[in-house]
This record gives sequence, C-alpha cells and structure tokens, in this order.
Amino acid sequence: MKNEHLKKWLALSLWDEIGPVKLNKIRTSLSEPWKVMDDPSLLEVIFTEKQRPQSPPVDELLEKADDLIKLQDQGRFQILSIFDTRYPGLLR
Repeated sequence: MKNEHLKKWLALSLWDEIGPVKLNKIRTSLSEPWKVMDDPSLLEVIFTEKQRPQSPPVDELLEKADDLIKLQDQGRFQILSIFDTRYPGLLR
C-alpha cells in the first residue's frame, strides 16, 4: 500500500462518523476505498440515504493521519492496515 493510500485509509478510519461496520463496508465495496477521501460522493453508492454518513472533514482527518504517520516514522509505533500482507488473516 502506497504511503498516500495509507494516509487516506488511516484518515478514513479516524472519522468519528463511521464505525468498524461502515468502514468494512467501504473497504469491501470499493477496490480503492481510500478514494472516499478524494470523492465523498462515493458514499452515496455504498450506503442508503438513511445509513449514509455526512461528508468527512477531509482536511482535519488527513492532518490527524499525517501526525500519526510522523509518530510512526519516529519509531513510536507501527501502523498496520488491513491491506498489509502482515495483517493477521483471522482478523481480516
């Protein structure tokens, strides 16, 4: 996964408006789910009007994701996304 894709996926996962179920639905419905950060209208394709979250605060979420990636780069922790081959299969 490219670093920019990781950043956008991480930002999407930080969005308070969606939980793990909606995040997983986004992941399984789109071949490149991080593109929701570039085009929030993709949410209209995935969710019914009642289920659909509001548009994400893209700039704020990307800034938070950037901060986490910087901490990772400093060696404080490691970010392991579901798209990483090292991600445990049973958790996928």
